[in-house]
This record gives sequence, C-alpha cells and structure tokens, in this order.
Amino acid sequence: MKKMLIALLLAALLSLPAMAETLGQAPPDFTVATIDGGSFTLSEALKDHDMVLINLWATWCPPCEMEFPFMEQAYEQYSDRVAVLGLSVEPNDTTEKLQAYADSHGLTFPVGSDTEVNLADVFQIETIPTSIVVDRFGNVAVVESGAQTSTRSFTALFDYFLNPEYTETKALDAFPKPKPTTVTAEVLTAAGNAEGGTLAFRAPEDGVIFPMLPADIDGRTALASSNDGVDDTVSQASVEVTANEGDVLAFDFRTSVEAGFDMLSISIDGTEVKCFSGEHAWTSWALALEPGAHEVTFSYVKDAFSAEGEDKVWISNVRVASGDEAAALLAAVPVYPVGDALGAVVTNPDAQRITFDDPDGYYTGMAGWVLNDDTAHIQVTLTANEDPDKAIVGVDDKVNLLSEQLTGDGSGYAMDIPVDASGCSVIVLAASANADDISKSPVMLVFVSEDAVNAYFQNSGVTWQYAE
Repeated sequence: MKKMLIALLLAALLSLPAMAETLGQAPPDFTVATIDGGSFTLSEALKDHDMVLINLWATWCPPCEMEFPFMEQAYEQYSDRVAVLGLSVEPNDTTEKLQAYADSHGLTFPVGSDTEVNLADVFQIETIPTSIVVDRFGNVAVVESGAQTSTRSFTALFDYFLNPEYTETKALDAFPKPKPTTVTAEVLTAAGNAEGGTLAFRAPEDGVIFPMLPADIDGRTALASSNDGVDDTVSQASVEVTANEGDVLAFDFRTSVEAGFDMLSISIDGTEVKCFSGEHAWTSWALALEPGAHEVTFSYVKDAFSAEGEDKVWISNVRVASGDEAAALLAAVPVYPVGDALGAVVTNPDAQRITFDDPDGYYTGMAGWVLNDDTAHIQVTLTANEDPDKAIVGVDDKVNLLSEQLTGDGSGYAMDIPVDASGCSVIVLAASANADDISKSPVMLVFVSEDAVNAYFQNSGVTWQYAE
C-alpha cells in the first residue's frame, strides 16, 4: 500500500538533498552501455570535455520529465565542451523503454541504466532527479537534487565551470545562479509610474536579488520580473510614496506563475501586506496607506518546485490615489470573510468522522471521513491574518487557491472534491504553501465508503474506527 501524507502533494518541494561525501573528490571511473549501442566512460569524456553532467532519473518521474527540455536545450548549445549522461535508476527501465523515452522527448545526449554502475549508491542519492557535476579536474563539484525549471539554470551552471577563471575544484552546495542584470532608477521610474506620475523607483541594492525590468506588454508599459526559471530567487522593484489621510496605493498587476508557491508579494515598510499567485489577467488593486512616507516593494518570490505559465509577474500604473478615486478603488477590492481559526470541515450530510491507529504513527491523529458519497463538500475558514490569495487547499497532486473558492454569497470558502471510488483523496490545508511549518498543516483523508477504507488499509497494520 502506498503511504500518503503532505509529502505526496509536495514531494519535489520537500525532497531530501543527496548526501555528497564525494564532493571535492574524484569519483570512481566507470563505463556504462548507452541505448545507441555505444558506451560512455567518465575518464574518456573528460579528455575532450571541460565538465560532465550526470543526471539520475527514471521514466516514471514527473520532475525528471519537467527538467529534460531545459537540459536538452542547454546541452545543444554546449555539447562541444560539456558531456551530459542520463542514467535511469529504475531497474525496469529497459533499453527499449529508455530508447522510446529518449525518442519521444527529443533527448540527444547519451542515456543508459544506472543498474550497471550504481551511482545512486555511490552518491547515496535519496531522490530524483539528481544532477552530479564532475569538473575539468576530474572531481565532483556539485550534487543537487530536484528539477531545474529553466534553460538558464543549466547554462549558468555550464558557464560557471567553463569560465577560464575556474582554475581549481570548488565544491558547491547547489547550482550557481544566473547573475542578475542591472537597471537604472530612471528606467524603472519611467516604466512603473502611471501616466504623468513622478514616483521614484529604485532597483534592489543586493547583488543577489534580480531587478524588475521595463517591458511592453498588452499595449502598456510595465515592470516585469526578471528571475523567471531561476529557482529560489527574488525579483524586486521599490518605490517611495507619501500619503495623506485617506490615500491609497493603487496599481495594476498581472501574474502567470505556479499557483500557491510562486508569489507576487507587496510589502509596505518591510511588512508583507498582499500576495498574488497563479494566473491573473490585468487587475487593478488598491491598498490603504497611513499618512506619511512609505517604502513599497514589489517582489516576485520564486521557489524551487516548478515553473508554470510564463513564470513572470508584471506591475504597472503605480500611483497614490486620493478622494473619490481612492474610495472607489478600495470599494472594488474583494472583501474576504474571516473566521476564528484556520480549518476545514466536511459538510456532506451523511459523512462520518473516523480515526486511525497506526503502529508506525503515520496516520495516527490524522482526520478521516467516510462520505457515503462520491463527492466531498469542504468548507474552509481563514483568520484575518491569512491571505486567501496565498492560502491553498491541496487535493492529491492539485493545488487550489482559496481566493478562487469563495462562495457566491461571499460568506466563506467552499469546494466540491470528487473522490475516487477505489481509494481516497488526500486534502491538505495550508495558510501558505511556502510556510516553514507546512508539514504541520491539517491533512484529511476522505473515502467514498467503508469498503474503500478497508481496501486502502488492507495488509497495512492500520486499523480505523468511527469517532465518538
């Protein structure tokens, strides 16, 4: 039986890093057969290439499939100096299966099976995909787990190790990041202001943070994030504003990013006051301002899980509005209902609460429901401190933003979730998908019937009973 917890929903995000005792040392040489009938020998590859990238993967692995197009595009640009080898760790990935996969995905670099050389054991790999870099000096310089979500990630890696200034092995704990571009305050100011506006914008001073850059999009001039495809990075632009009593900060925004994880964040004087994620067409928004001078920062915060949509956010028409305009803008902003606590309940009339006893402790304390129905009706509450444009309900492997689940009468958040008759749905509620304590978020298992519960836990040692 497959165990399920929040890690099922967020496996790639929460994956454990590979153990890399070999960092900075020469790995054992190896020769492996490749699906084209040839072979790949590490020492031979290093004779005519300046680095070798070994990628451990499997045909059933979605994150592996997600990163292959980016790896292939980078390889095509650097194949004269970079050798890439894809090794499947799945014993059932036969040569024929690997050949079909490589053909269907357009992979042109050598592919083989790790069962011949067991690099996963040598490097104590605990999750896939994992990329291993052997530099021109024959030493392991990087061992990183998790999918790379842009071609830029691979080209930045290759550029780092191909640089003439790389004169000795330098072990890294992650892929090097692409370097942010630079932009002047004058350029930002021209792009970010409303027509005729005089607000003073500035780029981040930290050399690690990406600036927002001017962009012409949809017939308007805007500021666009520049860290698309670069995991665990932030793109920012800040602006100084001065407000009188009743004034609001007004702006238009557009997002095309991974829902619940990659965020457009707006902060005032260092405090985050609003977030947006997922897909938003151009939308006008307003935030109340206290009288006085403030620093407003627009940030695109990108995690290391995935890249969806265009992986960008845009800001335009930034201004301070007052009087009737300010009142009208605030009136147009949705008013979200709040409750006493973050929580979710099943509202099916015939649903019955169940509890679990698990010798391993995995399911003990987890909420369960027998629905006697094939659809779970879920009611969710948030407190005033939680942003519904940041909060999520995860159902199996799908993320739902709570702001999109608002009831028609605006009284709360409601979802109808189809449940597989042969199994269950795992429902995770989190105030933020990126919160440090997401593993403590409420988890519910919902089943269509008693028979489905019994089948799910068959031969597992887990018992269940109806709650009192």
